[in-house]
Amino acid sequence: SSRIVYYDGTTYLGNIDNQGSGSTVIRSAGSNTLVLDTSNNATFAGNITTTGNINAGSAKYLRFTSAASSSDAAILFGNTSGTGGSLTFKRNSDSAAVLTLNGDRDVGVGITPVSKLHVYENTSSGNDGAAGITVEQDGTADAIVQYLLTGTRRWVTGIDNSDSDKFKIASGADLGTDTCFSLDVSGNATFAGELTI
Repeated sequence: SSRIVYYDGTTYLGNIDNQGSGSTVIRSAGSNTLVLDTSNNATFAGNITTTGNINAGSAKYLRFTSAASSSDAAILFGNTSGTGGSLTFKRNSDSAAVLTLNGDRDVGVGITPVSKLHVYENTSSGNDGAAGITVEQDGTADAIVQYLLTGTRRWVTGIDNSDSDKFKIASGADLGTDTCFSLDVSGNATFAGELTI
């Protein structure tokens, strides 16, 4: 292997090695700081800090892989004190926010969120398939949205896939057995209890 050593006359600063395996290694204080292998993969021993952009070329991607098979990969974000801040995914063409995650675990689609899920759109028509929020079920189960008061009460709304695709409101987890209100595709409504007008 070949080596370039950096020395300022007083202090050994580090070295660059071209190892027998073909990898290029930058070392500091006897430890590998950066390893570049023959497949152009780079491994850093510490954090990567930049004041600019990290760009992935065409048809490339950023991959986050856990070092241990039993652990999950994660993206950590926050301000300099480690709290607050937000993570925003932006569109390259105009830097418009596409998805924002903040330190309070709020999610914003197209906007900085003010609640746990905040979806924003600015369209001239609201009757096409691209508008609003879509909950899709491609299997035999129901397409549902659930509302839960922890340990107290669950309400469910959705389409009952096993009952003629009726829209239902249920006072429990099962649209079929806990139904309070149902509306069929012809517009006929059925209430499980009394209707007070």
